[in-house]
Amino acid sequence: VSALCGNAGAGGAMLALAADYVWAHGNVVLNPSYKAMDLFGSEYWTYSLPKRCGAKIATELTSKSVPLSANQAVKMGAVDDILCRSADGFGDAVLANVAKIEIGLEKELQRKADHVSDDFVLEISRCRQKELQKMQESFANDTYNTKR
Repeated sequence: VSALCGNAGAGGAMLALAADYVWAHGNVVLNPSYKAMDLFGSEYWTYSLPKRCGAKIATELTSKSVPLSANQAVKMGAVDDILCRSADGFGDAVLANVAKIEIGLEKELQRKADHVSDDFVLEISRCRQKELQKMQESFANDTYNTKR
């Protein structure tokens, strides 16, 4: 579960979006792009973001540096639900939702464990290798080094 009680950008956004459940309040702003830093990113986003939003939206989100409101993020599939309008009461809303999903958690965990395949391991390894290679290229880039 990722419960976004504040804004998130780049790796912070990607890490949050990798969860099975992503919740926010209405005032949260996400910017899942690394573009402003001239980085590629290495939080397995090449695996998780297309699974969450689809390849087309994942490309749009990472090729531009445009912030998303929580409402936009829900429409794109990046966030599952907005639990309340603002940070007020968000913690209580998160706890209430966790209690709801906790009921079927054992079955869900077993289902996920049963579906870990060699193909999954291979795919996630390819994503890691690609991301780390792209990050090395970013680190060697003068534009990145100027910005940091």
